[in-house]
Amino acid sequence: RGLECDKLSREANQAMFDGMVGQFIKDSPQLAGKSILGMEADSWEVGHPEWSANFRQEFQARRGYDPVPWLVGYKSGPKFGAEGLGDRFKYDLQLTQTDLFADNFFSYLTDICAKRGLEFMTEGYYGPFDPIRCDGRTTRPMGEFWASGDCMETIRWAASAATTYGRKMVGAESFT
Repeated sequence: RGLECDKLSREANQAMFDGMVGQFIKDSPQLAGKSILGMEADSWEVGHPEWSANFRQEFQARRGYDPVPWLVGYKSGPKFGAEGLGDRFKYDLQLTQTDLFADNFFSYLTDICAKRGLEFMTEGYYGPFDPIRCDGRTTRPMGEFWASGDCMETIRWAASAATTYGRKMVGAESFT
């Protein structure tokens, strides 16, 4: 459940694909891209992981400084550090998390599907990442809406991702 940024994360995503949609394709390869059009993953509903075994190294490589000295003040309140540096750290932390999710989950599964002539559709939000950027890494950004009007922001995020990343269609989970 971490932000694993290495071979282990990609192996887990590959195993998820192989154990689900991949099994159908293995049994009926002629249906890939015809009757089996894609893979859909629901919204991110496994919490807000913030760290993993390789996160420190990924942060340093992507942001150019060590995050560890900043962790002591991270959860201490709205402001920490001099001259807004605490806010910069929080931004850099969230940007790194988005980078890793975008690369190792959203883009990776989109690529796995594309190699088999399939779409990858998901609701890329409610995780510790930018919903527009991560939804934009999919073949078809998705949102959701309910009779109560809940979750309408997710449709706006999906539409923004589609517009920003040149997708022609937006999906929606509705009335489920």
